[in-house]
Amino acid sequence: MQLTDLRTFLTAQEVDGLYFIKTDPHFTENLPEYEEFLKYITGFTGSAGLIIVTLQRAALFVDGRYTVQAPMEVNTKIWDIVPWEATKVEAWCKEHTQYLTIGYDPLRLTIETLEKASQYINLAPLPVSPLSMWHNRPSIVPNPISTHDIEYSGAKISDKFKQIITILKSNNAEVLLCTQLDNLAWCMNLRGSDIPYCPLFYGAALIDIHGNATLYTQAFISDDLPLNIKIEPYEKLTEDLAQLHSKYKSILVDKIKTNAAWVCVLQNTKIEILWEVDPITALKAIKNEVELEGMRRAHAKDAIAFKAFNAWFNENAPKGNLTELDIVEVLTALRKEAGAVQLSFPIIAGAGANGAIVHYHATPKTNAKLEVGSLLLLDSGAQYLEATTDITRTYAIGKPSAQMIFHNTLVLKAHIQLTLAKFPVGTTGVQLDSITRAPLWANGLDYAHGTGHGVGSYLCVHEGPASISKRGKIAVEAGMVLTNEPGLYIEGQYGIRIENMMAVRKCAAHPEMLELETLTQVPYDTSLIDFTLLTSDECKWVASYLGI
Repeated sequence: MQLTDLRTFLTAQEVDGLYFIKTDPHFTENLPEYEEFLKYITGFTGSAGLIIVTLQRAALFVDGRYTVQAPMEVNTKIWDIVPWEATKVEAWCKEHTQYLTIGYDPLRLTIETLEKASQYINLAPLPVSPLSMWHNRPSIVPNPISTHDIEYSGAKISDKFKQIITILKSNNAEVLLCTQLDNLAWCMNLRGSDIPYCPLFYGAALIDIHGNATLYTQAFISDDLPLNIKIEPYEKLTEDLAQLHSKYKSILVDKIKTNAAWVCVLQNTKIEILWEVDPITALKAIKNEVELEGMRRAHAKDAIAFKAFNAWFNENAPKGNLTELDIVEVLTALRKEAGAVQLSFPIIAGAGANGAIVHYHATPKTNAKLEVGSLLLLDSGAQYLEATTDITRTYAIGKPSAQMIFHNTLVLKAHIQLTLAKFPVGTTGVQLDSITRAPLWANGLDYAHGTGHGVGSYLCVHEGPASISKRGKIAVEAGMVLTNEPGLYIEGQYGIRIENMMAVRKCAAHPEMLELETLTQVPYDTSLIDFTLLTSDECKWVASYLGI
C-alpha cells in the first residue's frame, strides 16, 4: 500500500520516480521515528539504504552489512534488493531510469550526492517532500538542550571558536555554515536528546571570523550561552541564508554534509561559496587529555557492567533457556547501573545464524534461543557523560566446535595485528585495514565491513573523518579514538566479531611513530581461543590483557 501511495504522490508531482536516501536534513545516522521514511515505505530497518522508485520498478540498494537482512524484512515480490557492491547504482539507472525524470527531496540530499547522481540520472527537486504522503507520521517534539560541562569537554566554547576562526581565515572564509549535529553539539558544548542513541539536538549554526555565532534550534536551552551566541528559531535559517551576502563576502560550506535546499538558497545570492570539509570534523576527532581520560573512565564503567553480565551469562547460558532479548534486557539494565545515560546504538545480540547478519537486531518476531553448541555475537555500547563506548564479544554457549574455535582465533589474530601495530605519522586507515585482514586473507577469508571507525566523546558512536577500512583515505592521528573490529560471518551458521576501542598516541619507543592504546577492559571468551595458533607475541598480549 505504501508503495502504491508513493507512486500516486509522484504522479501528482509530475515526476516519473523518486531517488531517496535514508537520512534527514543533517544526514544523521540514527534517525528519530518521524524521519524513518525509508523504513515506512519498505520495511527495511538497516542504518543505510537508497531507494529508487519508478512507476514500473522499485529498488532498495544496500551495502554488504545488509544483504542478508534486507530480504528478510522487505517484500521481494515488489522490491528488488540490490547489493551496492555487485550492481552499481549507475548501471541500474541506465537500464531503468533512462529518459525519465526522477524527483528528490532537496532537504535530504547533499549537494555532492546530487552532483554525482545527476551524471547518470535526470533528477528534479520536488516542491513537496515525499514525507508529506506519510500517513500517521510520528510527531516532532523538540527536547531540552543542556550544557556539557568543561569537566567532560575539557575546553571552553571560546577556545573551540578560536580554532575554528583560525581555519576559516586560512581558507579566506568569513563565516561557517555548520549543519552536522555532532559538530554543532561539540563546538557549543551542548547536548540534547532529539536523536536516538546520540546526545544530539536538531539545529544548525553560523559562526563568523569575529567569534560571533547564531544557533538555530527549536529546542529550549536550560543554561545561558555566551553573549556572542544568538539563538534563533530553526526555520529562520533559510531566511538568514538568503540575506547573508549583505554581511559577508564568503562562506565555508561542507559539500559532503550540507543539503541541497540550503545550498540552493546560497547559490541564489552573491556570496562566494567555499567548498571545504567542515573544520569542526577534524578538530572534534582529536580528543584532548580530559576527553581521553573520560574515555578510560567510561570503559572502566563498561567493564563493571560486563563483569556482572559475564557472571550472569556463564551461569544461565549453558542451560539453553536464554533468548536474544533476554541478553538485550539484562545488559541494558547493567549498563544503567554502571552509570550509562543511554545505549549508544541498539544492542546487536545475534544467536547462531542471526550472528551472521552483521547489523542484526532482535525483535519479538525474530527472537532466537541461545542453543547449546552455538555462538552469540554481542555488539553493544553506551553513552556516559565521560564518553561513548562500543564493544563486541563473541561467546560460546556450551562447548564450541573445532571450526568455531579456528575461525574465532583467526579473527582474534587479526584483532591483535592491529592492536600491536606501530606505524609512521601519515599512515592512512586503508593501510591499517590491510594489516588487520592479513591473517584472514592468508586463509582465504574476509569480512564485508570496515575494520574500525572513529568514536565521539559523549557524541556519536560513528565519527569521522578517519576510518580503518578499504575506503579509509584519511591519515590516523594522535588523539583519535577508533574501534578495532574484524569479523567473520558464515551465513546460516554463526557470526564472529571482536571489537575493542583504541586511542592513537605517540609511540613510547619511537617518538616519530604512532601506536594504539587499548581502552576496552572486557575479557574475551577463552574457550574460543586456540592458543597454539597464536604467535608468542600474540600469546603474551592476550595473557597481559586477560591478566593471566
